[in-house]
Amino acid sequence: MDVRLLAASAAFALVSSITPGPNNLMLASSGLAFGFRRTLPLLLGVQAGFQCLLLAVAAGLGVVFQRHAEVQWALKLVGAAYLLYLAHGLWRSSSTGSAAMDRPIGFFKAAAFQVLNPKAWMMCLSAVGAYTLAGAAYWPSVWRLVALFFVLGLPSITLWAVFGSAFRAAFQNPETARRVGRALAVVTGASCLLVLL
Repeated sequence: MDVRLLAASAAFALVSSITPGPNNLMLASSGLAFGFRRTLPLLLGVQAGFQCLLLAVAAGLGVVFQRHAEVQWALKLVGAAYLLYLAHGLWRSSSTGSAAMDRPIGFFKAAAFQVLNPKAWMMCLSAVGAYTLAGAAYWPSVWRLVALFFVLGLPSITLWAVFGSAFRAAFQNPETARRVGRALAVVTGASCLLVLL
């Protein structure tokens, strides 16, 4: 095992997991609206869905995705539309004072969303393309990536849910709730531009 490759792939897993993206925005919003405990199914669904996507890309699905630009474009459009839907819900809830969602996003819905999440695809394609080894070492290097994204990715995305939960008390003030909800709506909506670029 190459220590430099391990260090580089660990750094990639950490940085790509902890930076803002659709999953982390959903986790922060859910933590804010429902608290950490009720956000756990969403958190675990995101992690499980991402790990399944990583394995699917490693097994060859990424090749189809790379060869057919129309599939990539369709996924980007659907992912951007879902983000706009979330942004609209956040903006509307900040105007009416209601919760952004009636209930937190569940495990299976969060896991399924990874198929539409452009950042998750980019992370998986980049990780498999850059940090796996050829030949007999291929699958051991894939499993090493899966382990790294679990050990480093899960705590990274958990921070976003904790961050949202930490501000839950301030969210009880209607004016603060309106401002925070609209700020999250704008950031979520703006992330559509990054998805479509």
